[in-house]
Amino acid sequence: MKKLLLTSLFSTVIISGCGGSSNKSSPSPEFSYLFKQTDSGFDIRSYNFKNDDISLITDNPQALEITLTVSSDTSADGSALAYLKDGAWYALSRNSAQPTQISNALLQSELCDSFAFADQEKTYIYYSTAGIDEDCASEADNVSYRIDTGMDASTAPISIANNMQLDINNTDAIFTEQKLSGLLIHQADGDVLYTDINANNSVQLATGISGFVRLKNFSASSNKVLQLDKKIYNLSADDMTKGSLGSLVFSATHNAPLLYSNTQQLYYRDADNGKVYHFNPDTSSATLVFDAAVGFSGISINGVEIGAKSLLINMNSNQVVSVNIENLNNISRRTITYEFPDTSSSVASVDGGFVLGGRNQDGSHEAAFINDAGAIIEINDAEWLRIESPDGINNIPVLIRSSESENTLSYWSTSTSKEAYLLGNFPAQISDFRSDIYVSTAGKILLTSQSETESDNGVIYTLNFNRANSLQNLNLGSGYTVFF
Repeated sequence: MKKLLLTSLFSTVIISGCGGSSNKSSPSPEFSYLFKQTDSGFDIRSYNFKNDDISLITDNPQALEITLTVSSDTSADGSALAYLKDGAWYALSRNSAQPTQISNALLQSELCDSFAFADQEKTYIYYSTAGIDEDCASEADNVSYRIDTGMDASTAPISIANNMQLDINNTDAIFTEQKLSGLLIHQADGDVLYTDINANNSVQLATGISGFVRLKNFSASSNKVLQLDKKIYNLSADDMTKGSLGSLVFSATHNAPLLYSNTQQLYYRDADNGKVYHFNPDTSSATLVFDAAVGFSGISINGVEIGAKSLLINMNSNQVVSVNIENLNNISRRTITYEFPDTSSSVASVDGGFVLGGRNQDGSHEAAFINDAGAIIEINDAEWLRIESPDGINNIPVLIRSSESENTLSYWSTSTSKEAYLLGNFPAQISDFRSDIYVSTAGKILLTSQSETESDNGVIYTLNFNRANSLQNLNLGSGYTVFF
């Protein structure tokens, strides 16, 4: 089992969450959090969206877990930042930057591992400590616990039954009615188990699974989709409690299928013949939406991006296929010739279509927008800034334009397929931004700059993508990093 030491920030931050929606009103005020590099490590600081105040929370935590609950309400209660300091666990939330101790746990031995899940109400943290031999590498006597943000300093941590060793790499969360209801565990010996959140009741679902084990939850369906290597199953949490795999959806002949999903939709690709299917977990029905044998014989699929009304299928041929899925009984497809940048490239869904592009070896930037009807607009000398929207599905279409004197951000209108308004200017020394994983109810977001110049790297900006000229440098120096 791995040791979790905060020697490298980005190797220790784990972002997790579940799909869902909430009708709760957004709390006020709203907070987000940043990390500030220091000579001895880093500290955690809060940011208040109401007054732009930034305050020190703590320095050099021993461990850190970040969770974000994806919700139509941008301030879902389950989202939290939890950290371990002086042996005790504390939590910060979107509506309070006052650290709250979660459980009376006081670690006396080494922390071996930790990971977190979030639902609409809580963040759940699983962690293990070294046993009697004080050695994390010797896992047999390591001790595992669960705590959550519903606990306070008087609540004892819950011991995981039978001292089951849990790890984020082999554990999937099971959500029922937007609440964490159980865990799916893929053990080292190939056994796949269902267990309740405290591992009191474990049921074997499969044995000898050496390949992929993936579980998909959906916001509008109580059913789940489970991949066990070459097979896909449609099942419910109740099925799992009874040791049942529900119904078989698909079984591959040679290569394991590939799943593409968000909290609302799921598609799977038959890797043996290049067919892509839409799957409805409520009706357990699969619909063929793309077949590479028709028009792309011998050409492989590089990837599939899901949008609200269409799919974008990236073929290994400088071509992409736009598949309109508004009506699964009348699917339309359009092939588009597009050569991706040769150094780095990305594809993301936005409301109304997809944004794609990246950078070339010669330093030039490329961007393009493909709408749901399959029409492409290519944009010269620009690149997309990756900002996730509050629903956790689509991205926010913001363009970066670079010049020798200064760079700009602008908002792209997907309805008119044009740049709608300038968001602001920033120094040419800044090449990109990291964006926060949280967007306030007003549309405000935190950014930290990326630059090879130390004084320009990690500078805090705010941006409201609903307003022109809203990019603002908070003038608090450099060395900061947002949640990204």
